[in-house]
Amino acid sequence: MLKTRSDVIAYAKKICIPMLEAAAERRLSHRPCEVVDTIGYVPSQLEELFRPFWGIAPILRDGERLRITVRGEKKDVGEWLREVLVTGTDGDSEFAWDTNGKFVGLHAFCFQNITEIAGLLVGMYFAKAQTWDLLTCEEQRRVADWIYSASRELCIHIAGNNHIWFPLLCLLVLKRFGFEYPDTDRFLREGMDALDAMYIGNGWYSDGAFGRIDYYEAWSMHTYPLLWCLIEDASWEGYPEWRQKYLDRAALFLKDYVKFFDVSGAHPPFGRSLAYRFAAVAPFGLAIAAGADFDAALAKTVTLRNISYFEENALVGNDGILPPGYLYNAPALVENYTSSGGAYWATKSFLCLLLPESHPFWSSEEQPLPIESGAYLVKPSEPSLNFAVMGEKSSGVTVLNNHFQYYQNGIYCNPFNDMASYYNKFAYNSRSGFAISTHDLVSADNMICLETRDHAMTSHRWGFTDLGEEHGFMVSEHTPFSNDRGTVIRTWMRPLPNGWHLRVHRVTLSQEYRIYEGGFSVGLWDDYRESRTEGSGFSLWNRELISHIGTAASVPVKFAERRPQPGMHLLAPFAAYPAYRTDILPAGEYLFASVIGIHDRSAAVTLPYIAMNGCAVTLTLEDHVETFRFP
Repeated sequence: MLKTRSDVIAYAKKICIPMLEAAAERRLSHRPCEVVDTIGYVPSQLEELFRPFWGIAPILRDGERLRITVRGEKKDVGEWLREVLVTGTDGDSEFAWDTNGKFVGLHAFCFQNITEIAGLLVGMYFAKAQTWDLLTCEEQRRVADWIYSASRELCIHIAGNNHIWFPLLCLLVLKRFGFEYPDTDRFLREGMDALDAMYIGNGWYSDGAFGRIDYYEAWSMHTYPLLWCLIEDASWEGYPEWRQKYLDRAALFLKDYVKFFDVSGAHPPFGRSLAYRFAAVAPFGLAIAAGADFDAALAKTVTLRNISYFEENALVGNDGILPPGYLYNAPALVENYTSSGGAYWATKSFLCLLLPESHPFWSSEEQPLPIESGAYLVKPSEPSLNFAVMGEKSSGVTVLNNHFQYYQNGIYCNPFNDMASYYNKFAYNSRSGFAISTHDLVSADNMICLETRDHAMTSHRWGFTDLGEEHGFMVSEHTPFSNDRGTVIRTWMRPLPNGWHLRVHRVTLSQEYRIYEGGFSVGLWDDYRESRTEGSGFSLWNRELISHIGTAASVPVKFAERRPQPGMHLLAPFAAYPAYRTDILPAGEYLFASVIGIHDRSAAVTLPYIAMNGCAVTLTLEDHVETFRFP
């Protein structure tokens, strides 16, 4: 468990130096990395070269001399970086970055490369004497002009989401380095206005027109404005107003967001880019550094626990590098816009090291996280966001999802990987994790699926309509297959005490299908697992967790263990989850009700009992009995 600023520094060096050394060797040998960004090999190389600088810049700023070994020779990181910058922006060099621009197109080339260069420049701003100042005046001008030219393309053809920030951060840092161009101020203001239009309210942003809500809320939509507060010149016209707006929004968001973290510091994974791991806590330290109204001791606690969760649980290879994946090397889990160095956006959270040792962030005593103060059920302060966060010591943190998706106007958008699993499951849990699907094996953990008689097609909950609330239930509807509009599933979902939740589905079939639904998955690091059918349900457990699904239905169901494809679960290479299935059902209308939960095996948990009589569902939970009627 990381406890001190020195602990964080040690961990930052432990994972960043090996990445820089591997990137340096690949650069010299021109040997490509194994997991490649969809734009090409150059941005993949820049990810490896530059992403670690988010995290090591504060260490350089402290005056520590960081060195890497490159082909047996020790080099100062700053001097090595100078070489990379000078050759990368030299079109005649064998190491020039723009070698693939003519193949991928100017915009795509600039789009991904400036994403990486922005992080480098932010790091260089905070450690200017150890990095930028090592370049000669002529070299600085050439590098600045190259970066401006690429950034200008992105400001003219402005992105529709958080990517607006990358050219803005580049122009901002270049301006602070003394390289202001005729369009700099206009581009900054236009970009900030466009980003401001994405603000929903009460601390929450929409990441573009799709309305995506995920961890980009933390590691992008709040992290970058807080960096702007720390970098922009206070004399810039409008600075006090923009700064206060960003600080107020961050404070509102963090008061909701801190409830996403379990006792261990783990957060319930969902959404894209989960390979970024502990980048999830990046805004806490930056909010304190920028002056937001948030408790420094609590910010420290959640930051160090989240980083520690990954430091203790995530496998790192013999090379010391964070692999693609989440807790282990799983390239199939990551989206096609990331590469072998993609995980190093996690190092944004090391920006908490900008706070000196004497700051209350470091000197304060650890504070209990909200989950340690008792169970809670909360919804975000912004009423337009229809999801709930449940915290309970024996079951961790669960997000009940009636909002997240990568879907708009009936179109499955931007399929970087299995976006249905990343966004559209009914529930996500900090201890369970989840599995993504392959074409031939849909993972139904926390999803209801339809399957054709010949097993050739299986549905996801791949896009749904949020129908609001009815009598304490979150209501949604989805069409499992786009070529069968007559088949529809309407779902009522309700949180329950002690980490349980209820899902009721009215399934209208226009033709015959088999139906199955899963509960929470459990990761398996060995072959041990057991299961049992009892009462109205089925339980499955590994050494630490027990997952249960209890089901009542208008047709017979059979319980069984199901397993996703190996290597497709976030928390372990192998996994299983409890589920029920039906036989092939003819066209008609059916009702299914499931009570679902995951708990520590050490907890004394009484399993619920669920029964159905027509449209009435009766649930017995502990000593409480309640009946719900559905139209």
